[in-house]
Amino acid sequence: MFTPPGNMMRPNYVQEFKLGIVSGQIQVDLTKVDRNDPSKQFVSINKTTLNCPYNPGSLNPDTSVYWCNFTDSNFDRLLEHGDNLTISVIATNGGFRKLNKPNSPVQDTFIGQKSTKATRFRFDFVKPQHCITDGKCNQTPFTVLQDITKARYVLPLLDDMDGNRTLKGIKNVHGIVRFEYAYRNANQGTDNPSILSAVDDIFSETQTLKVLTRDEDSGIYRVHWRLISNNSGVVFKSGFIEGNKSKSDPGYSNGYQIPKGEFFYNSHILDINNCWMVVAKKEFQTEFVMLELTVYNMAMKATHYNHTNPAYEDDIYIYGNMAINETNRWVLPSSTIGIESLITSGRFADIYKAMYRPKGNNERKGIVVAKILKSGYSEENALTMRAKINFFGTEVGEHQNILLFIGAVIDNNAMGPYMILEYCEKGQLRDWLMQQKNSTSEDTIEQLYRIIYGISKGMCHLETKKIVHKKLAARNILLTDELEPKICGYGPEPNQKENNDADGNVKSDDKERIPLKWTAPESLTTMRDATTKSDVWSFGIVVWEIFSFGESPYPGIRSRQIKEEIKNGYRMKRPEFANDFYYKLMQQCWQAKPKQRPTFKEIMGDIGKTFSSAPSDEYYYYSEK
Repeated sequence: MFTPPGNMMRPNYVQEFKLGIVSGQIQVDLTKVDRNDPSKQFVSINKTTLNCPYNPGSLNPDTSVYWCNFTDSNFDRLLEHGDNLTISVIATNGGFRKLNKPNSPVQDTFIGQKSTKATRFRFDFVKPQHCITDGKCNQTPFTVLQDITKARYVLPLLDDMDGNRTLKGIKNVHGIVRFEYAYRNANQGTDNPSILSAVDDIFSETQTLKVLTRDEDSGIYRVHWRLISNNSGVVFKSGFIEGNKSKSDPGYSNGYQIPKGEFFYNSHILDINNCWMVVAKKEFQTEFVMLELTVYNMAMKATHYNHTNPAYEDDIYIYGNMAINETNRWVLPSSTIGIESLITSGRFADIYKAMYRPKGNNERKGIVVAKILKSGYSEENALTMRAKINFFGTEVGEHQNILLFIGAVIDNNAMGPYMILEYCEKGQLRDWLMQQKNSTSEDTIEQLYRIIYGISKGMCHLETKKIVHKKLAARNILLTDELEPKICGYGPEPNQKENNDADGNVKSDDKERIPLKWTAPESLTTMRDATTKSDVWSFGIVVWEIFSFGESPYPGIRSRQIKEEIKNGYRMKRPEFANDFYYKLMQQCWQAKPKQRPTFKEIMGDIGKTFSSAPSDEYYYYSEK
């Protein structure tokens, strides 16, 4: 079955097109055992290829499941014990397109790529015999000396006895990349326990959930929980967590004291075993798990809370612990990179202007940007860099309005892993806007329209990849020499602990740094639940920034006031250079309910309708007063 990419769009010059399977073949290979010497094999049939009875062709490609039912009446081989028969199905894709021409449509066809799937049949006609069936075994046929699933050490049989034992990831790309075994005193506060017990009796895939709840009148008696299938309503698992009492005052940030004089911790720990939630493979794309919590105080008054997908994955951990496969096309030798001059410094890395000199005729050679860990970097910094490399190398893909990830260097032990990115001559969009503020012309305004359109196309690409930016702002958009916008500043990030800065970032629970003036109302407390609709709100703020030539959003309003102002319905006024179309677009992006905001695909389409394309492929904007 041929499955085209999900984001395919038909250009205007194509009237009609169809893609699918155009032909199929069956290939037969047979290896037989030599009767005179069973230890030897010989090839009896070698790559005999037969055409499928049904070959639809390029003009009528098969877009559904392609069936190749074939019976070979001329097959003259006897299948015997020890033979191997391999049947390979070879499918070729292709199709046609009908092009719009001034006089009449023109139709052209093409043949695409071949795909092969093979199945091997091993013939065994000899009944197995074992000494246990007739009682003639001279030793115990099967003995389990040590259950390795419960062992807290590596068995000698499994140990290569090479090097020192550490918790560092193994370089084998298909091997173990992280292993942890932890002890804790379950729900007994944060004091050092005198008796430790294992989290699990066996090694299993678990997630730790921390439930923060308090009742300063009577304390928490118990937290009941259920894991429920969002589709079928089946309860995967249920149980309860006892109220977490403390023998001493845990401090205000960790707990509380009730009038009766007893102390309680805020946190209640639940270890969730992923094996509780096994579902059929076909339901992977649609199944969600809802966590239902019912919290009881000492008076047995209950509060209910439901949350879908309770586990919040840490991208730094996921991508940072992925092994970087040295065979990936984006892994670059350090010998091809020449570091030149420092551009700027970030929290954990320095940004350098560099020269990329690959072997051969590579179109990407020339000036690039190298993002390199600072001198004396920590293991946490290296983890963050590896996470970014794996994320951009495996998830993002290429798009003309996304800052291009050219590759990464991993063979320089002194500098650690570092990224090679596209170089944008004009720098940050916000800086460029401020430079244009006092020299506005019709050409400048038309350029603003093109920049906004480019940003919408880049965000549409991230939307199709199911990537949430979370920090979309004019400072996170770069401009090339041709003023082509390139979106950057997203991907795995470590927890930030800085205080609020000039960009309106403030701390939340001492962990997240949230850019309040660009953030949607549903994410002002935490960015963990941000969606592409949250990015749409931020896009509206970026459009406001562009037409305000780099001014800070919500002028005259402090960051700490933003949440209350937005909740009360406040929205920024139309900038001087924005027409009705773009201000209406901003208002649509700033809808309070995420579902009422447009998608980036819809935004891109609406903006695209305001342009026409001349033969020179230059944009002409239809102004709307």
